[in-house]
Amino acid sequence: MSSHSEDIRVAVVDESELVVRGVAALLEDRIPRFALASSPAMADIALIDPMLPGRSAPVRDRLRLIRSQAKRVVLFSWKINSVHDLLVREHQLAGAISKASDGATMTAALERIARGESVMMLPAVVDGDRRLAARETQCLQLLSRGLTNREIGQHLNLSHETVKTVLSRSYAKIGVRNRAQAAAWAIRAGFSDAA
Repeated sequence: MSSHSEDIRVAVVDESELVVRGVAALLEDRIPRFALASSPAMADIALIDPMLPGRSAPVRDRLRLIRSQAKRVVLFSWKINSVHDLLVREHQLAGAISKASDGATMTAALERIARGESVMMLPAVVDGDRRLAARETQCLQLLSRGLTNREIGQHLNLSHETVKTVLSRSYAKIGVRNRAQAAAWAIRAGFSDAA
């Protein structure tokens, strides 16, 4: 893509060539014009997937680094959920966009973000609010540090049965089936850093 002074420059951070080329193809020939930037420091908007496996730095450290380089940082993941919402609020990011977006949806979101708006592409709610409640977040943070339900309960002044109920609701919201999956998910999401 050629670069014009009014182009919206987008950097896709820490992604495979396939994803970078896919984003480039979606942005091609869109108005206003988009240009792919080679680094977050050269971009108006940096797209980053906080949940990519194999990253040595914790999510929060990676977000702080990218935030210090780019004008606006947007989480970019296949499935946007309440953890993305939490990270956006905590790190004052510009929003979250699904990798499953079509070109028109993605460019519309990027245009809004370039204008200074915040965009959260949370999935449609099917059966009540899917966002994690504060207590669910607290329990997941402590679970990610390896605490038992009894220890979580002592820490939060709850019964272990209440902790079990809260965690069960959390599992459904984050799309996991058991404690081990929830702990792995919470660690990848950076919850262990915040606990």
